[in-house]
Amino acid sequence: MIEAVALSADLFDDGILPPVWQPATPYVMGDEVQWQGTFYAARATGVSGTTPPVHLSGISGDGALDWRADNRPTYPLFQAIDYASEREYAARVSIAGASTEIGGQTHGNEALVARAVTLDAQPFVPATSGTGLSVGAEIATVETTTWQGTTGGPIGTCQLIRRITPGAVRHDVQVTATGPDAVIDWLYLGMLPFVHWDGESAAIAVQDVAGPAGRISIADFVGTSPAHVSLGPTARLGLVGRGVTGDLRYGCQAAATGIAGNLLGPVSTFLRPNIEARAAAGPLDWIAKAYIAADLPAGRVMQAGDVIGFSSRHVLAVMPVQA
Repeated sequence: MIEAVALSADLFDDGILPPVWQPATPYVMGDEVQWQGTFYAARATGVSGTTPPVHLSGISGDGALDWRADNRPTYPLFQAIDYASEREYAARVSIAGASTEIGGQTHGNEALVARAVTLDAQPFVPATSGTGLSVGAEIATVETTTWQGTTGGPIGTCQLIRRITPGAVRHDVQVTATGPDAVIDWLYLGMLPFVHWDGESAAIAVQDVAGPAGRISIADFVGTSPAHVSLGPTARLGLVGRGVTGDLRYGCQAAATGIAGNLLGPVSTFLRPNIEARAAAGPLDWIAKAYIAADLPAGRVMQAGDVIGFSSRHVLAVMPVQA
């Protein structure tokens, strides 16, 4: 999961890959396809043949239609502002005094049971030839996992539904405890990255964070790993950072869902200004992160049959730099 990204092109620019050429398929003159990394434009309207175009220049056919090899622009420039960290949530529970963390790459004590992927509500089958790109309005995944303890024993079953649409990602999570009893030390429903350095260019991406208590400068915490800075009971967070092509605007909203018997209720938010106590030098990500956390009483126990439900929504926009 890329947490935030700036692009030098959009999905309508020529830098984005066209679909893979398909046999026995109707095409309109000017339609663009690609095969093995070469782009082609149809020279007429008709139905394609059975042999994909392979010429690297000029015009040639597929047995039915002629195609012009297109010297199109290369891929657009992508600038990642933060890289994969946690996934959709993170939790720590204690069982008989032994703690285990669940969720994501750094907290991933889960076993995948099943996964289904759809593109525009249809089962997604990736292209197995060419260098294809499937384009749609929504990608949805449904994952069933088993929450596990430190020794691998099950704690509960989890279903996560992830919906990705242009500019937004939504997660719906429901966990049913199977036992044994587990104390919930903390549960983060949503996380928002604030990265000081862009890891590729070493340019400053985010310097200040605005909260209820005023503006917080990440530079004030250089070389230290401070305690949480409370941002209050809000369920919404946002950041603005400077990318290579414009300002990044990233927002996150998370809350408990209205399922019967839900252990979760209100949420609280806080900022960790410099998680890894890094110094402000060199092309390193200087990671701060804001968290939307379940506001649970200390020592809250999750027992067999208990239910946890929550959702989070991340939105992302790139605002062009004004001349």
